[in-house]
Amino acid sequence: MEFNDFVNILVPPQPKPSNCLLFEVIMLASDFQPKDYVVAWGVFPAVDSQFRINEGKFKVPLLFGNVNSKFDKYERIEEFMKQDLDHWMCNLYFQVERMQISDIKTDSQTGELYYAPLSSTALYRPKTALSQASRLPPL
Repeated sequence: MEFNDFVNILVPPQPKPSNCLLFEVIMLASDFQPKDYVVAWGVFPAVDSQFRINEGKFKVPLLFGNVNSKFDKYERIEEFMKQDLDHWMCNLYFQVERMQISDIKTDSQTGELYYAPLSSTALYRPKTALSQASRLPPL
């Protein structure tokens, strides 16, 4: 299974060490399953050891089942997987890229906001509309 999509999130100006990204794999309701439920989950720290936003390519292990709030440290998740490898479902690979406000453009025909990096080293990316939650107010 492959996902090639963008997720835009807003980060507080002064992130805390406890800020993290929570990923969930959700099985949606169907004829066989009456309601949605979480199949797997994983967490990743939003900041590095210098309290800067993590940027780059990462992988995070996903564990079977619902989110377990008993894990208050990443090393406990690792210990949990070491106890029984059956707790591990797969790895999620993702990339974090900081967006500059100058990289957000407006489509002249639709008025939709999209991300278009100015750097010449960036790969071509199709126009990606920002989600409703991360839309910027009009200038």
